[in-house]
Amino acid sequence: MLSSCVIPLCSSKYRKNGPNIKVYNFLKDTELRNRWSLAIKRESLLQQSIARFLQLHFKDSDFLTTSKAVYPKTGNVIEASLKIKR
Repeated sequence: MLSSCVIPLCSSKYRKNGPNIKVYNFLKDTELRNRWSLAIKRESLLQQSIARFLQLHFKDSDFLTTSKAVYPKTGNVIEASLKIKR
């Protein structure tokens, strides 16, 4: 497993940051993954399945904390808190 973040100039290591720092995989959606690749100028790394990045590069507001769904029979919107941010 890759031991560092693929974001340019990030010197953080997974183990150094402790268990409270989350590590994320890059997106599975090909189009979004390619847009990320271009934005951070790491095309070759992001094509690998081991490419990871740390939550340190994002604000809390960048993560989803709730999920919404529409109940088909009534049209009511149901919202639930997520245990793990996405």
